[in-house]
Amino acid sequence: MRGKRIAIFLIVLCLGGLSLLQCTPPTPDDIAALDAGRGVASFMTAKSLSNHYVEVTFEGPMDATYGLPETYEIVSAADGAPLAVRAAQLRTDGTTALLTTDAQAKIDYLVSAKGMGDDDDDAPKAARFSGSLKNEFVLGFAVALSNTTVKLTFGEEVDATSAADPDNYVISDPDLEIVSAGIGAGDAPNMVTLTTSPQSEVDYTVKVVNLLGKNDYPLIDPEHNHAPFAGIG
Repeated sequence: MRGKRIAIFLIVLCLGGLSLLQCTPPTPDDIAALDAGRGVASFMTAKSLSNHYVEVTFEGPMDATYGLPETYEIVSAADGAPLAVRAAQLRTDGTTALLTTDAQAKIDYLVSAKGMGDDDDDAPKAARFSGSLKNEFVLGFAVALSNTTVKLTFGEEVDATSAADPDNYVISDPDLEIVSAGIGAGDAPNMVTLTTSPQSEVDYTVKVVNLLGKNDYPLIDPEHNHAPFAGIG
């Protein structure tokens, strides 16, 4: 709708005798481009990927606010009961977002986003999707093998490329730097070795985020993605 308002303004200028502008009325494609460039989606679709994840797809690239959990609201389509959105991640191209939710039930839900349909009465205000009971893989346990090495064991095989990204792991309470990560030589495909900065003889907690699995369990369970371990000084 914002693009349409700008388009109308340009048309008025053209018809008002401002020939020096050398302008022509904008096409429908021009209007769509204006809307997309401002992160104003006229519709979106949604589907559940598993028990704690929902993928939302927009018609065009969205701005950074659509990577924030507070932008979204999910409710039961039957009675309006809320389903909490715990995290949101806007994919690189800006056209899809991955939402992390509380455990879903096998019912229909409605997901809406702030700003959607605000300027266009014809735009849908929410997208419907069916909740999923599909399980995700879990982090079983973590153990320090040395002063700079921590071994993680998962319930399923993990994707090797995803496992090698240090940004998919956080060690805290207290904070500990992760230098590198990956499936080590001789490791089973459900194990990941982390190389850390020197540890102290204290208890740590490792949390895994955005790690991808293989086979039938591509996403990690957000309720079982952390584990304690004792540091080796």
